[in-house]
Amino acid sequence: MRISGLRLRWLMPLMLLLLVGCGEQAPPCHYVGEPDEAPSAGCLVVYHGKVLLVETRLGGFTPPGGTVGPGDVPQCTAELETWEESGVEVEVTELFHRFRNGFRLYWCEPVGEPTPRVDPLQLEVVEAGFYEPSAFETLKWRFPEQAEMLRDAVEARIQSDAAEPRIQSGAEGEKK
Repeated sequence: MRISGLRLRWLMPLMLLLLVGCGEQAPPCHYVGEPDEAPSAGCLVVYHGKVLLVETRLGGFTPPGGTVGPGDVPQCTAELETWEESGVEVEVTELFHRFRNGFRLYWCEPVGEPTPRVDPLQLEVVEAGFYEPSAFETLKWRFPEQAEMLRDAVEARIQSDAAEPRIQSGAEGEKK
């Protein structure tokens, strides 16, 4: 069977849309509380002393995050973008920092066992993983001025958690 060039031009994008539509469904938003207002949001996730970072196709490492759509809650966008970019399901716990451009970076906790992975159809990210704060100075950062601030905050958080661990119970690790 022969497919004409015109049909092939329509068939390929249609097949791609079908493949994208068959992907894994995003988890629900876990955030319950007063929504922020922000143009973009992301998550700062610390797990076993390491930080979840993504390497973007634009170049450089950064915490996962993205643009808040019209009518969307920034905290939910932070959770969704983290899952889309890294495959890690998270829950926003509190605001970490408001950047001058309006970006909100939240402290987020993993839901379940976090296993970073990048969806091959993901166009923004080439790598996702957990990194030691001590390795931050060796990474090429998307926004270099953030590396030291994030390292210092994460190290303080790790020390705080060691002194006063968060109590978790239940199969889902609910905070008590």
